[in-house]
Amino acid sequence: RMVHTTSLDSIVIADSKGTITEANPRTGEIFGYSPEELVGMEFLALLPEKHVARYKTVVSALFNSGVQGEQGRVVELEGVKKSGILFPTEVTLNSFVLGPEAYLSVTLRDTTERRFMEGTLRESEEMYRGLVTTSQNLIWRCDNAGNFTFLNPAWEKTLGYTVEEMLGRTFSDFQTPGAAAYDHKV
Repeated sequence: RMVHTTSLDSIVIADSKGTITEANPRTGEIFGYSPEELVGMEFLALLPEKHVARYKTVVSALFNSGVQGEQGRVVELEGVKKSGILFPTEVTLNSFVLGPEAYLSVTLRDTTERRFMEGTLRESEEMYRGLVTTSQNLIWRCDNAGNFTFLNPAWEKTLGYTVEEMLGRTFSDFQTPGAAAYDHKV
């Protein structure tokens, strides 16, 4: 009961017809309904119409598997708030039997923030990649043994070797014998 009440995710119990029999407080916060409004509602009212068929297919497969306690069917869907606003979710579905009745436990995670962060990270990576590939400065990465694991295109212009020819090699592979001896004296 404590986990159900304090979870940061929405947790909904629905009967085999899809009627919500129980919802934790977080469900109301996420969707904008009071707990009293949620109990007795059809779970499908929390999903936009475009996801209903997919949801029904997954639930049908879950109940038809014949395995009590079928665990962890995870699907990416959108939820729809009471205000009509759509938001991305990750939904985990589990079935269980209590007495003669089959039930569905639905854990729903609002992934709005995660999706925003993924988009921000993707934009940052694209910007970084553009800066590195167009830079005239030599940019590289080496492993612990000193072997090149990454080189930007500026190396090709500077040394005349292709990046592919240099990957897996070390700085000393490209030094003249005199330069290598000087490095050891320093």
